[in-house]
Amino acid sequence: MSFDVTGNNIVAGSFGSGPCAPPSTPPIVNGSFDFVTASNGTIAPDGSFTVQSPDNVPGDSLLIQGKVPQVHGDQFSGNYTASFTSPAPSHFAGEPCTVSYSGMFTATSFPLVSGVYAGTGSTQTITNGVSTVTPIEVQATLQQGGTVTNQVTGISAPSSIALTGSIHVQGFPCFTTGVTNPARSSGVKGNMVVATFTMDDGSTLSLSGPLTDSTEAHISPVSLVVDGGKCGTPPSFVSLRQLDRQS
Repeated sequence: MSFDVTGNNIVAGSFGSGPCAPPSTPPIVNGSFDFVTASNGTIAPDGSFTVQSPDNVPGDSLLIQGKVPQVHGDQFSGNYTASFTSPAPSHFAGEPCTVSYSGMFTATSFPLVSGVYAGTGSTQTITNGVSTVTPIEVQATLQQGGTVTNQVTGISAPSSIALTGSIHVQGFPCFTTGVTNPARSSGVKGNMVVATFTMDDGSTLSLSGPLTDSTEAHISPVSLVVDGGKCGTPPSFVSLRQLDRQS
C-alpha cells in the first residue's frame, strides 16, 4: 500500500497477495491482486481520512480509514477492508478466485524509487518435444513520481505513486526495448514495483516484484509477463531471481 498526499487530497495504491479459492470446492491457492485504479479521499482538519476505491471498477473494493502523521516522514496508521475477484483460472473450472481481507495497518515512508535495475534469468520453450533454454537479460530504468488521472473526475495530478521508465531486454526474438505505457497502471504500491511497458513490436511487457528493504537496492523475485505480439501470443512468463540497482 502506498499513500500520496497533495494538500488535503490523499490517494492510495494497493497490491496484495494471499490464499484464495473458488466459491465451491478447493484447491486453495496463493494468488496476488492489484488495484489498478487509485483510490481517493480527503483529509479532515484533524488529520483523519477515508479513502475508497471508485464504484465503477467491477470486482475491486477498497476502504481505508486512518490518520496522517503530524510530522512529515512519520508513519501512517489505520484500518482497511479490501476484496478482489480475479478472472477465473482454468484449474477452477471457470469459477473466479475471490479474496477478502480486513485489519490494521502501519505505513512507513520509503524513498522514491530511482535508478537502473538489472538482472538475468531464462525462458524455456519446447518445440517438437525438444526443450530449449534461452538466457534473458533485463535492464530497467525506473523513476517514481509522475502524473495520474482520477478515473472518476478525469482530473490529472502529480503523484509519488506513479512510475515511469524504460526497459531493455535481450533474449526475446521479437523485441528489445520498451517504455512505460501512460494508459496502463505503473506504480510503487507499498514495497511492490509494478510497471507496464509497451515494447517496440507492439506487445506489452509487465514487470512486478517487491523491494526487499528500504535501501531499494534489490527487487526480488521478479515476474515478467509478455502479452500480445509474436512472443506474447499466447502470453509468455519469465521469472528472475532479482534485479539489482546499478546506479
